[in-house]
Amino acid sequence: MIWVGILKRIFESFRVYDEKEFNEKGVHRNGTIYDNRGYNNKGYDVKGFNKKGFNNMRKHINGTWYDADGYDKSGFNKNSIHMNGTYFDENGIGCDGYNAHGLDKNEYNRGGLDKDGYDREGYDKFEFNKKGIDRFGYNKNGYDKNGFDKNGYDKGGYNNNRYDKDGFNSVGYDKRGFDKNGFDKNKYNCNGCDKNGFNKLGYDACGFNSNGFDIRGLDKEDYNMEGYNLRGFDRAGFDMQGYSISGGYKKFIDTYIKKNILSMSQDNSKLYRHEIKEIMLNIERAEKSASVRDYIASISHLRRAGEFFTVELLRYNGKEGKEIFQLNQFEKIGLLKQENYITVIASKTLDRLRRDGNSGVHQGKADKIETNKLLYDMKKIVNNWIEDKYAI
Repeated sequence: MIWVGILKRIFESFRVYDEKEFNEKGVHRNGTIYDNRGYNNKGYDVKGFNKKGFNNMRKHINGTWYDADGYDKSGFNKNSIHMNGTYFDENGIGCDGYNAHGLDKNEYNRGGLDKDGYDREGYDKFEFNKKGIDRFGYNKNGYDKNGFDKNGYDKGGYNNNRYDKDGFNSVGYDKRGFDKNGFDKNKYNCNGCDKNGFNKLGYDACGFNSNGFDIRGLDKEDYNMEGYNLRGFDRAGFDMQGYSISGGYKKFIDTYIKKNILSMSQDNSKLYRHEIKEIMLNIERAEKSASVRDYIASISHLRRAGEFFTVELLRYNGKEGKEIFQLNQFEKIGLLKQENYITVIASKTLDRLRRDGNSGVHQGKADKIETNKLLYDMKKIVNNWIEDKYAI
């Protein structure tokens, strides 16, 4: 028991008590919430009255607002006279809480403002405190401590997620990654299509690319890029070899001549030969390939047209059989030049076709401008030759 008492005194010595001997929890040194005279740390007894007989509602124990001498809790009578005989208490404060200068004990006037014009909460008539911040935490420019206005946007017009009032970030994209026009950084909209209506694979909503072909390589009428349908016929009714469905190619030659050589007569019988058909066929297929920007295929067809045309020129001038078939294209063109069977321009065109055609076939290379120029030149040379030699 002795040790308990000693330990208790040691423990008590570490507690902090105020001048009334109460600790921060309102407990007196005697271990209760009341001092030895029966008053708590606020000065009220167990019934809630202070030493003068007033409770915290300023009412006296006698049931009135005044004590037996006629004074209220602050020491003023009904005539606002303090018990010291003046209108002010020992601190210079009157019964209404203000001194002779109209200020309360905290130096606020009857309007609730201090000498600098701030109210008890620290705000002036414009609702700003001394730091220039209003009651809601915004400065005079309308921004809070984090730099955002009442709507949540900074000076640049962006919220804390870095999006503006329209929902776009500084780069111009919304939360889904689309710009004001509805396209993402790769220029595709929410449907996966670009501004022209094509998806990443190059097809529109109907399944066709910019050239008008679907993933199978067919257009809306089921013709492929070279103009042939699933049965292998073009719109004129000819297959890839220039034959009609009945098996002949004469109609193909007639159709080509009607379309390209207006001065020819109706009798084209002298041209009804396989080599002539192959020249015309490869020129037309070169045109079809160029129209869909397949310049490698176009130059390849032109090369074949040039080879057949070279043989036809030699045959027309009496060079046939082993004499020409043992020669390569370079040698055949050389023979044509040597015998003056063609013009210099024509020989240069055939030589360019040989060279560029080899690059297209063996290296997979073809220039758009050069291919279109060769197509134009070759077609002109062939058509002029046919017109010159066979027109009536």
